[in-house]
Amino acid sequence: MKNSFVIKKLGFYDSEKGYWRTLFKDEPHIKELRPFVKKIEGKERDLSPEELYGLVEILLGKNTRSDSLSGEAFRDLANGFGGFAVLDLLQHNERLTADNLVFFERNSEHAKELAPLVMSLAHKINSSEMLALFKLSKRMQDTDKALFFKFLNNCEANKLFVYIKLLCLLNQHKIHIDNLVALLTDAKDVLFIHQIIDTLVSVNSGLLTATNVAKTLQLKHPYYFSKLFKVLPITQEQFDDLLGVEGTLDKSSFAEEIIKAFNSAGWELKPWLKQILTPTKYSIDVAFAIQKLREIKVPSEHLFLILTHVFNYPHASTDFAEAVVILSEIGLEDKELKILCGVIPEPVPVAKAIVILKKEQSYREETLNVVRTYPEHARGLALGLVFFDKLGTPASEACKTMLQHPECAEMTTRVLEYLRENNLHKEPIALAVCQSRISQGAFLSLLKTMKKAGLLNQSNLELLFPKMSFIKTLASAANCLAHVDKLDQDNFSSLIIDPINSLFLAKNLGGRPYPKSLKFFSDNGAKSFDNICEKAQILAQVKRQGGFFMAMTKEQEHSFQQATGKTISKVQDETLIKIASYCGNNGLDAETEHHVASTTYLSQK
Repeated sequence: MKNSFVIKKLGFYDSEKGYWRTLFKDEPHIKELRPFVKKIEGKERDLSPEELYGLVEILLGKNTRSDSLSGEAFRDLANGFGGFAVLDLLQHNERLTADNLVFFERNSEHAKELAPLVMSLAHKINSSEMLALFKLSKRMQDTDKALFFKFLNNCEANKLFVYIKLLCLLNQHKIHIDNLVALLTDAKDVLFIHQIIDTLVSVNSGLLTATNVAKTLQLKHPYYFSKLFKVLPITQEQFDDLLGVEGTLDKSSFAEEIIKAFNSAGWELKPWLKQILTPTKYSIDVAFAIQKLREIKVPSEHLFLILTHVFNYPHASTDFAEAVVILSEIGLEDKELKILCGVIPEPVPVAKAIVILKKEQSYREETLNVVRTYPEHARGLALGLVFFDKLGTPASEACKTMLQHPECAEMTTRVLEYLRENNLHKEPIALAVCQSRISQGAFLSLLKTMKKAGLLNQSNLELLFPKMSFIKTLASAANCLAHVDKLDQDNFSSLIIDPINSLFLAKNLGGRPYPKSLKFFSDNGAKSFDNICEKAQILAQVKRQGGFFMAMTKEQEHSFQQATGKTISKVQDETLIKIASYCGNNGLDAETEHHVASTTYLSQK
């Protein structure tokens, strides 16, 4: 309000007042106004907040607000604040302060609409916070001011608290929000909006611009943005890059963990950040991989190669990282790392193989080529190559045979090692072992059982090799006899002579699937044998009682036999025998399972 406006109103009163007022004395409140006007005379200027307050005190002193000339002058002056209704409301709420009067004087045209909103809000926030809101709203359009104060009034207490903190922060740094009202009222998760802006201020206040504030208010996922922003280097470029992928940050749940691991390891983020922030279904694998790599402190000269592979092949990143960790035991070298990069499906066995070869002094181009050619079986091949190197026979027929069956290399080597410990590893036996294509533990188990019974010798091995197709059956039969101390040379020879019936023989000799008082250590093959026998008996009994199959007429049976060359009864028996054989769960050799099922089933007919 200009001083000239107040002076003019008093002058108008003086020019229009009646003869008697001129002759005798002023109206009491006009009399009070005169010294105030005397003080503000001079060059045209805005009244100070204190002067506005003094003026309003005089105005509110006039209780009779009639249509008299003095009443009209006071009403015009009060309208400079929105009218007596606004001033009365301020006085009634004990909010008649210089700051409030300045605000309503500047917004006199809409003061009646704003006053109830401001008064209501004044009970929820302190005076300094209100002053900050006044300053922030100074440049707003009138409609935006009403929307702004109405929105704040309708906020829940917790949300209002955060909004006020945010607005005070913006005011403190002189950020104009006159064009941001709609964004402020529509912003999601203002708590995290505040955290982001606070982070900008705390790291680099130069980044707190109206443009960056506007972008922050428009975030779809401020919670995820805030989490990542706190762990990233705070630069304008970084801020813009993060905004570029903001729409998918809610799916980048492992990005924060990966970034923290990078920061902890001291690795440069920039080359990989776009891939880190781009969510895939393999992000969890990448996170695990990065954590593993961070723990081993990858040398800087190998870091680019390793991280490039991790991010280019995220589906295989966990296994690759595990392989790198394994390889780090002997020191990382580019040559071996590139080999791991070239065996994407199975890097772990290859890494284990390289470590074995190096530790056992069997590392050379020839052995390296073998293990990377068969990555899935690399570890077993490495063990085999080391074994023959130690014997000094890397070019032997046995070694060549082992390499022809890489899937059997590990178990074959374990058997050869056991035989070497028992001085039974000469070339003919080693060759026979390699030719047997051992892929399961039954053979080694049988050798250990034979050793305990004093039967592990070259002659028995020579008896055993031709029967390798029944190795599971023989191992279980020998175990059953060993559990009752009946595994001697005669009984062992009997088992070897008729391996397919060896479990029947072991049972007839009193064999037991488990050691005395240790039933839970029951032999797996013997359990399969018992299960097949039990199911075959049940199936035969139910069949005998007319179950499973519908009766057929003689004509139907004749027609079936002509079509298949078999009687219906025979086909039914074959079907039930096959079902019973499947109850062994591969605990025995396939031929044995069918034989046990058939023998038991047919014995019940």
